[in-house]
Formats: sequence, C-alpha cells, structure tokens
Amino acid sequence: FMDMKYFNEYIKSMNFTHDRNSFIFRLVESFGQRLKKLRLKAGLSQKQVAERAGVSASTYRDWEYGKKIKGEPYIDLALALNVSITELFTDKKLVASK
Repeated sequence: FMDMKYFNEYIKSMNFTHDRNSFIFRLVESFGQRLKKLRLKAGLSQKQVAERAGVSASTYRDWEYGKKIKGEPYIDLALALNVSITELFTDKKLVASK
C-alpha cells in the first residue's frame, strides 16, 4: 500500500492554486511523467511495461501522455517497473530503518 504521508507531502509540494479540475490535470500529468522516468530508469520500452502490467501498449502510452487512468492498475505498474507503490506515486524510495 502507498504511504499516505509521502503522498500528502507530494500534493502539498505542488502548491495548487487553481480549481479542482486544474489540480486533477496536473496530478495526472505529473504521474505520466513519473511513469516515463521510472520506465526509462528501468531500461524498458513502453511495450515491455505494458506487457508486464497486463495492459495494451496503447493504453500504457496514453498513461504516459497524461490520459486518465481508469481502474486500479497501480500495483501491476509498480511490479512492472520494479518499484514500490510509494515510489510510483511520490518518486521517493522506501528505505528500511533499524
């Protein structure tokens, strides 16, 4: 599960001053950019991530370009990109502490 503390910090850091629709657009847009960055970091193509996540290549490509994600594919995306849910949403790695 995603660590809500990091997600809330991320949302606050975005300093939204516009209406709700603008907020949603920016959140979707930045998530698509994050998907691309994580994909490139993993050295994967869009098609490879799509196959690993169980979606079509065109659907995954749409997500990277900012199209709204329907359903709950986040766990599959995290697994496909070999990242935690927290990193998928916040771009912050979880580090185990003693």
